[in-house]
Parts: sequence; C-alpha cells; structure tokens
Amino acid sequence: MADRLAGRLEAALALHRAGRLADAARAYEDILKRAPRHAEALHLLGLARIGSGDFAGGVALIEKAIALRPKEALFHANLGLAYLKAQRHAEAVPPLRRAVALDATAREAYDNLAGALALSGDVAGAIAVLGRATALFPRDAHFHIRLAALHLQRREIEPAKAAIERALALAPGNPDALVNRGLVDVAAKDFEPALARFEAALDAVPMHVAAQNNFAYTAGLLGDFARQERVARLIERRLANGAPGDSWGTLAEVAYLCPYLGFSPALHREVLEMLAARFPKPPLLPPLPAPALVARRGERPLHIGYVSTGFGNHAIGHVTRTLYAAHDRARFRVFGYPLVIRGEDETGYAATIRAGFDEWRDLSVLSDAEAAAAIRADGIDLLIDLNGFLEGRRPGIFAYRPAPIQIFWLAHAGGLGLPFIDYLIGDPVVVPPGEERLYRECLVRLPQIYHCADTLPIAAETPSAAEQGLAEASFVFCAFNNPQKIDRRIFMAWLRILAAVPDSVLWLSDPSGRPALRANFRSLAAEAGIAPERIVFTGRIRSKSAHLARHRLAGLFLDTATVNAATTALDALWAGLPVLTARGTRWASRMAETMVTALGLEDALVGADLADYERRAVTLATSPAALAALKARLDRARSERPLFDIARFTRNLERAFEGMWQRAATGKPPAPFDLEAE
Repeated sequence: MADRLAGRLEAALALHRAGRLADAARAYEDILKRAPRHAEALHLLGLARIGSGDFAGGVALIEKAIALRPKEALFHANLGLAYLKAQRHAEAVPPLRRAVALDATAREAYDNLAGALALSGDVAGAIAVLGRATALFPRDAHFHIRLAALHLQRREIEPAKAAIERALALAPGNPDALVNRGLVDVAAKDFEPALARFEAALDAVPMHVAAQNNFAYTAGLLGDFARQERVARLIERRLANGAPGDSWGTLAEVAYLCPYLGFSPALHREVLEMLAARFPKPPLLPPLPAPALVARRGERPLHIGYVSTGFGNHAIGHVTRTLYAAHDRARFRVFGYPLVIRGEDETGYAATIRAGFDEWRDLSVLSDAEAAAAIRADGIDLLIDLNGFLEGRRPGIFAYRPAPIQIFWLAHAGGLGLPFIDYLIGDPVVVPPGEERLYRECLVRLPQIYHCADTLPIAAETPSAAEQGLAEASFVFCAFNNPQKIDRRIFMAWLRILAAVPDSVLWLSDPSGRPALRANFRSLAAEAGIAPERIVFTGRIRSKSAHLARHRLAGLFLDTATVNAATTALDALWAGLPVLTARGTRWASRMAETMVTALGLEDALVGADLADYERRAVTLATSPAALAALKARLDRARSERPLFDIARFTRNLERAFEGMWQRAATGKPPAPFDLEAE
C-alpha cells in the first residue's frame, strides 16, 4: 500500500512540476481518497489549489497537513510563501518563523522571512533575520546584498557599506551588489562612482530594473543628459512590456521619476495603475462606523496627523516649519509622525517643527502594522501623507487604513494613485478645471494656492560678487534649482538667453561639489558657443538667512520647465528675486506658476511657452527700469498677497479638512470639491 501511494505521489508530483495543476490536483485527490491523512498529499494539493487561484482552499489544505505533521519545516515554509505571493506579508511571518525554528538550514525560508518582514514595514526585524542568515551562510552573497539594501533603507550607511563590500568580495561583478554599492555612494553624495557602478550593472544585465532607475536618477543629478536619455528609453521599453521585473517599490521609483524623464502623463498614469495593482493588501483595521465619527467630533477637536521624513532641515521642513503651530487648537489637535528622526543642527528646524505638534510619535522604530495601530490608538481623524514616493516612503502604513480619511499633500507633484488615499490637495492652477479626472484621488482645490510657504529672516549683509564668482557679470541669471530638474530642453534655452545678453552669467547650484556636473554643463555651453566660465556654480550655505541674502546678487531667477522649482522658487520670491517660469502642461510644470499667480505677478512672470519665456528673460535683463518696477511689485506683493501668509493658508487647509470630515461623519464617500476664497 505504502509503495503504491509513493508511486502515485511521485507521478502526481511530476504532473505538478510540468505545470499541469488540474491533473496533479486530481491525482492528489485520488491519493487522499485512499489515505485521507496523507500529509504530503494534503500539502501538495494545497500548493496546486493555490497555483490554480484557490488561495483560501489551498491554505486550508496546507494547515491540515501541518496539523498532522507540525514539525515539518517545509509545510510551514510553503504556507508562508503562499501568503507572501498573495501579498499578505504580515500573515506570512508566523509560518516562516516556525520554518526557520524547525530547520536552521532552510535557506529559502530565511530569505522569505526577511522579505515578509521588510515588506510588512518591520525593517529592523528583517535585518535581524538576515544577520542570522549571514552567520549561517557566510559565503552566500545574496544575504549580504539584501542586508546592505535594508541598512540603506534605514540610512545606516556604514553597516550597508560593510555588507555590500563583503558581497562583492564573494561575487565580484554581481549586478545586484553593484547597484547596492552604487546606492551607498549616492547616500554619501559620491555620485560619479555611483553612476559608474550602475552602468557596470547595466552592462551585465541591460534590463536590470534597479540599475536602470538609479542610473537615470543619478545621471540627472550630474547633468549627463545623453546617458540619462539613453536609459530613459530602456525604462520606457520596460514599462511598455508591462514592467515584468518590477515590484511596487521599483514602480514607485519610476512614478517619482516620470516627470523628470519627460514621460507623458498617460504613461505616468499607467505606472501608477501598475503600482496600485502590485501593492500588498494588508488586513485592514476595523472600520469606524459613521455614528462613532459624529460622536468623536462632538466630544473633542479633530485629530489630524502628519506623516513625513521631512520634519527637520529638509525641503518639506523648510516650507511647513510654522504650519503645525498655526493650527487652531480649539478645532484641531495636531499629531506629528516622523518616519525619520532628524538630528538637530544649527538651523533649528527640527526643534521648531516638533514644538508645533501637540503629540509626537516616532514611527521610525515601528513596523507598518505597529505604526498603523499607534495611529488608530491616537484616534486620528485625518491622516496626511507628506512623503508620497520620496525616499523613506512607507505607504504601507496607510494601507492598513488607520484613519477614516487619508490625504496626500505637498511632497511632490501629482497624486499617488493608491486605493487607500482618499484625497489629493491641489489648486486651480496646478489642476485646471477638467483635469481632476486624471487623478484617482478625490481632488480638493484650495483657493489661491495649494503649496505651503514659510518665511525666515534675511541676512542684512550681502556677500560680495567676487566671493560668489560673479564680479565680471553685467547681469546674473540665477537658477538654484535642484540639478535633477535641469534637462536638455531648458538648459539649451538658458544658453540661448546668455547668447542674447552679452556678459551675462548663469548662476547654478551645485550643493555637493560635483566635478562631473560642472564639466557636463560647461561642455554643453562651449558647444553652443558660450564661454564656459559664464556658467558659475555655488555650493550650499548652512545659514538659510545668508542663502536668502545672496539672491540680491542676481537679477532674475530662471525656472526649470519640465519640473519646476518649488522650495527654491519660494526662497527666491521671499528674497525679492522675480521667478520667471513658462506655462506648463502638467502639475509638475505648473508649480512656480501657481506661486507667482498667488502674488498677482502672472502677467509678467509666466511665459506662454518656452519661446516667450526666453523673450521675457532677455527683455527683463536688458531693461533695467522694467526689472526695477517688477521687483517693486514683488516687494509689495510679498506682504499683501496670500503666498507668504501662513495664517491664511492654514485656515484654508483647515476648511478643506473640515469639508472632508463632514462627508465622512455623515456616511458619505469621499468626493472632489473646490474651496472658495474667504
């Protein structure tokens, strides 16, 4: 009997391995008719059912097999793998923990357990598991590579570097190891060697997903247009083929890069749709019924929570520094949920921001499930994501639905396209009427402007032109934009402007001192017949007040076109330097337009197209009286118009929050709406 069953099981398993799941299932069922307690047949039938799409039935069969043979590590490992493949990452953890406890040599179970923990947001737990795995399998480069990636996720640069150097010693030329070594370089702002490592990985595997994404990002930081454009075409080809090697995380990277690489809005939407389809679906926290929402509002102020990596000396911190304290405490209680704890520095941003919150909960040490539970315990009514797809992103927290209303705002242009984000905050300029249909989230338009702006003192002393390398200039065009936002199209427009304004210079920001960036831009200038020394670079100044003061040396700020300046444009405008932009075709290319519109200066500072932008730049640079009059208008507008009025902005934001709340409290689903100006 046993021999016959063993033969039948081997035949069924051969069908299973050949992909003939229905035939294999019938063969396993035939065995179970003869031996209902045959654990191996139950286990394999469960796997076949899962493979055929019957997840619940397959899991139940594997659990029956485990009940019969509770110490069979493989059964637990495959149950965990089934949950992992179903994107139910938190549920995969217990059986995988049991598998490695039963069999310390179960290499794949260790790998899957680390993956399940990391995907559940428990990065510390995943690091601990990989630490054990590297001790058990010290010559397995794969575990060292994964360990390095997780240390990088937590911004632990030295441990990441040690792990990836060990991986490269074990597997020289391994493309995954090269990519992670490049990411260590990027974290250290050592961009030239990082680009070389990403390129080496692409030489080995041209369609390597992470190598493509990171190469495109880093090439942009170095102004290497030709190589960035070449890899952008590879990424487009990958996306056109359905992005077969992409996880939701790599698609999030592409979603962030889409505007920078000039991808069409239609392709951007496709990326968001693929991302949403591949996003893990954790078990939701119990929903709050509408009556509970109404009672909650009657008993206390609304609880609002802000989630961000930017509570400090960061672009988000710069513009929201005084927002949190400006909320009306009679109507709102404000919670800060940092995803990264930023140490205090001479700027004082972190301390000011933290003092603006009523409650402060560090989420950086919690898994996604733990963070969501903490937010739910705080009774948060509206939860605002200030991170989106930026570095340190953790949308998995929002996927648990810890708050009845969940909002994306400010972190970067556009929406996230994720089903658990209800609202997106914009304004009539970045999303004109009719374009709200482009976003999965319900769009709420604030009056005047969606973007927050803070103000800081401007140093009385202006640095000398000689100190900044500007002494010989007849006119200074300033473009302190993030170099990543500078593409070939706008840079060539700037060179044409320089050609039309003799002895003028283009003053660019190079915060990390990148020789390759300077060489690339100056080489393009020389090719266009512009003396390379007319491209002048400046580094970062620690003092924000001194940075603002140096804007006085410039005559006009030239905005980028594909992705506008944001915090950088606000700095220039607050410092009294006009920001010239061109009318855009998408959110990312309208950010500066909405800022100058909020100042009432769109007639002078928004070109109808790039050609008009160039004409306006030349006219202002060669018409001192017209430029002086424009600066006088800007000076008045800063105090009279809404852009830098944080109190007015906060009241509008609060009205938006209360409008969202009124719908939820009465049981209505989220819906788009526009706020009228008060």
